Amino acid sequence: MTKLWLQIDAAVYIVTPNPNIHRAWRLFKVPDGPLYDIARTAFGPTCDCADFCFRRTNAPEPCKHVRAAQEAGLL
Repeated sequence: MTKLWLQIDAAVYIVTPNPNIHRAWRLFKVPDGPLYDIARTAFGPTCDCADFCFRRTNAPEPCKHVRAAQEAGLL
């Protein structure tokens, strides 16, 4: 099975699909970092990181996880 990797700045993430949600991904920061869930929803892209949750109520910009996934064509 081929693994999908995503590099954001100096951090590398393993990307796996969420089988229960269409266009949803789980990003795991290697080697033992945090885990983030991102998805495309009817209301736009979402991420469960603290930066996205803060920006969601204060600015229209997505977090770096969503931006990187969009640039890679995942969302």
